[in-house]
This record gives sequence, C-alpha cells and structure tokens, in this order.
Amino acid sequence: MPTMNVSLSETTSVFAERQASQAGYADVTTYLESLVERANEQETARSETLAGLHEGLADVSADRTRPAQDVFQDLATKYARCVASSGSHTPCAVRILAIPLGL
Repeated sequence: MPTMNVSLSETTSVFAERQASQAGYADVTTYLESLVERANEQETARSETLAGLHEGLADVSADRTRPAQDVFQDLATKYARCVASSGSHTPCAVRILAIPLGL
C-alpha cells in the first residue's frame, strides 16, 4: 500500500491524537485513514445522488413520468393485498420498497 507523510500543526496533531483515542482507534494513522475513507464514501454517495437527480430531470424533460397519485395508488393497492395475504405489516413494507415504478 502506498504511504503518505502528512505534517500537522501542533494543535491539529494534539486534536487528532485525542479524537483517535476517544474513538478507540489504535493510532492516529488509522483514525486519519478512516476519515479519508468516510470522505470518499460521502463523495461517491453525493455523485450517485446527483447522477440520479440528473436522470430524473432527464425523465421529466422526456415526459417519462407517472403522476404521483397513480404511484401512491399502486402502493396502497399492493400494501392492502400484502396485509390481507400475510396478516403482518413488516414483510409488506419491505416488499413495497421493491415495487418497480414502471417509469
């Protein structure tokens, strides 16, 4: 694995050491790696979210949409059938999330 040397001010170094210790990390390096990995994951999630928004806007522009009322009605119908067949709300909620919206 490539290595990188980072110079921190005294104040930042003390803060990083305290944070690493309080969070239960073995050392500051592991703590800083964790922070960078988390920032990378957040950036990936942000990029995926923006891509989804752009895709949705493209769908609206191309008139590939369904009225929300129709989608909610489909969910209500599916949920009613699910409750009637299983008698339990929990499995239904999971199945509702998987309903293809048909866009």
